[in-house]
Amino acid sequence: MLLGVCEKWASHALELGPGLATLNFLATTCRKEQKLDVELSTKQQGYRELNILLEDLVQANLADYANGVLTFHSEKARRFSNGEWLEALVHAHVKQIQAELSTLQDCSLNVQVSRKIGEKEIRNELDVATVANNKLHIIECKTKGMRDDGDDTLYKLDTLRDLLGGLQARAMLVSFRPLRHNDITRAADLGLALIGPDELLDLHAHLKKWFLAAGGTEDFPY
Repeated sequence: MLLGVCEKWASHALELGPGLATLNFLATTCRKEQKLDVELSTKQQGYRELNILLEDLVQANLADYANGVLTFHSEKARRFSNGEWLEALVHAHVKQIQAELSTLQDCSLNVQVSRKIGEKEIRNELDVATVANNKLHIIECKTKGMRDDGDDTLYKLDTLRDLLGGLQARAMLVSFRPLRHNDITRAADLGLALIGPDELLDLHAHLKKWFLAAGGTEDFPY
């Protein structure tokens, strides 16, 4: 059921994008206020795309929505609505591809890594991490717009790839929201792969092509 919600949201990324931005905001508001319910403004209650998403959450038994109040059933449901749905979708597709490609091993979701810089310990989370043809592959999933922190996201991904996997490692950003021209250019300069809302319609094929490009299989036409 949950995977069905993820697939629906991803395949309608361009249409549902504005609504999901509002859902992200509402879920983040709950996190900041340490509660599971939030009251929508009159304007928010009128958003068509948001109402589609809320109906999906109710049908999936993740939340209730009545009288302008959204109530998540659990912290896990709130996190799902706050972006973890895209991580779950990408992870599910990577697991499926793992059954199709012998070069793919050890797919993990939400991997915690820490490193020391001087006396300070820096903690990071890898949304999805796997090994293809003995090369570390890192995937960052982003449901929020890149307007304010696009460069930071890309540089963080580039840094983690180099620190954790060295020259052979590869990294990708999967974005639910449209990417700006300078984000696309920056990613190309850094050697990062991108999947945007247009590509989410065929997420499986785009991911598989990326893993095949790591080499080590006769399936890939050189």
